[in-house]
This record gives sequence, C-alpha cells and structure tokens, in this order.
Amino acid sequence: MKPRISYYGQTASPQTNARLEDYGTIKLFYSYDTVIAYKDVTDGLVVTVNEWSTTTGKHLNYIDPNHDTRKDPDTFKAMLEAALTRHGIED
Repeated sequence: MKPRISYYGQTASPQTNARLEDYGTIKLFYSYDTVIAYKDVTDGLVVTVNEWSTTTGKHLNYIDPNHDTRKDPDTFKAMLEAALTRHGIED
C-alpha cells in the first residue's frame, strides 16, 4: 500500500521535515523520519510527548497543542504498532 505524501505546518514543504503519509485508513505524522502522531477511526488522534528537539516540538504543537493528551513513549509506541498492524502497514 503506497501512501499519499504531503507536508503539514504553517510553512508546509519538504524542507520543514514535517511529512504526512495518508494511507486512506490511517494518517502518520512524521517529524524528520520519526512518527510522532497518527490518526485513525479506532484511536482518533494519538500524539507522543516530545523527546527530541525544538523543531519536533513545533511539529507536535501544530498537530495538537494539548499537552495533556500526549502519550508517553512506551504507550505511544505500543499503540502505533497495534494501529500499523490493524491497517496492514509495516513499520
């Protein structure tokens, strides 16, 4: 399954390192080469806490500014892996 690739953010372009892969049933939000959020009908929008850089923090805030709902890294990874499996996408 090949995704439709676009870019998100106020200055959406490949240079911002904020890529969105849309598989139709799930959307994966990347900061650089790392999935930092995803959205599907089962889980809704799931966002991880920032463990990286100021730039990734900006990406996360663009996706969802609510820090209270962000998942810790282990929870996010487990949920993402389950979602990818559910949608037949290899990580």
